[in-house]
Amino acid sequence: MAVKGKLDTRYIWIFLGIITLLLKRLSSAFPEATELIYARGLFSGIRYLFDYTVSLLPIPLFYFLLIGLVYWVVSRSIKFIKNKQGLAWPKRLGSAFLTVSAAASIILFLFFVFWAYNYSRVPVEKQLGLSPQKLSKEELVAVIRSEMATAVATRQLIPGADSTPLHQSNFDFNHQNTIRPLLTKVLQEHGFSTPGRVRVMTLYPKGLLMRFGTSGVYLPFIGQGQVDGGLHPVDRPYTLAHEMAHGYGFGDEGTCNFWAYLACLESENPAIRYAGHFNYLEYLLISLKRNDRQLFDLVKKELPLAIQNDLLDKKRNNDLYPDWVSAAPFNDAYLKAQGVKEGILSYSRVVLLVEAWRRLDGGKS
Repeated sequence: MAVKGKLDTRYIWIFLGIITLLLKRLSSAFPEATELIYARGLFSGIRYLFDYTVSLLPIPLFYFLLIGLVYWVVSRSIKFIKNKQGLAWPKRLGSAFLTVSAAASIILFLFFVFWAYNYSRVPVEKQLGLSPQKLSKEELVAVIRSEMATAVATRQLIPGADSTPLHQSNFDFNHQNTIRPLLTKVLQEHGFSTPGRVRVMTLYPKGLLMRFGTSGVYLPFIGQGQVDGGLHPVDRPYTLAHEMAHGYGFGDEGTCNFWAYLACLESENPAIRYAGHFNYLEYLLISLKRNDRQLFDLVKKELPLAIQNDLLDKKRNNDLYPDWVSAAPFNDAYLKAQGVKEGILSYSRVVLLVEAWRRLDGGKS
């Protein structure tokens, strides 16, 4: 209950929430200004603020965020039930509604100010001069065959690798400190700044994210990416790079997959390069499956045994963490609300971006 004679701060937060939404519409209408003022301006300062303060802690900030959220919900619920002020039901419900609205506005405000205005920046394809074009079935099959050949040739360079599934010992390196320089190098080479030092932490127990239908997430409220501890080793480098790309100011999922692929290919370590090819090959196969199921079944039989074994081993690993609740419908609705028309299908937009990039002079596989 507000002190008499003073403005209830809940109204201030609700007002800021409304302003945040209005600025979202404005930023979407003027992407060039958003790119200059926010993505390459204000957001850089926010990046440094996170990376050289709270992100220096050695444990994932996700746990603190979760504990804080649970504490707030429990404490507010107890306060509502006890009703020490003796409010009548209409006033109690009205006050509770105002509190929840203010909390939602705080989340909205911090979400956009700390990161989400990046959804309105100039699309990467425009900044790089790419011309994404839908591939015909024949072109898609040709790309798949080329990618599988490169993937299996790269896999053969991994010390000790044979046709059996790759395992953790093949990826025995500090993933975070190895992947970050690869990603920042790629971004800088393409004209993007890489302020701060984005961190991506591993969450335990295993399956904490995967049981909700996702393998990684970037949380703007703490400025950190999080990946599931149950990830298959062949997925870890690519997923880490994807979440780091979010941390460097890219909202679109297909764009983050694009940067993750290029970052993996930049490595001298064949296991990391293979992880990039393997994950991209999965998106190519998904695209073909959506396009022509019969053709997909035929092409899948062409996969080299080693890649087939990695796919099967990844499936066995993921089956250890079946979904409790699928995040797909929520993620789809969320992405569309941010102006990503394809929703969760935007993940596969990496195919259009990579192939457009390859058509440019300097594009390489």
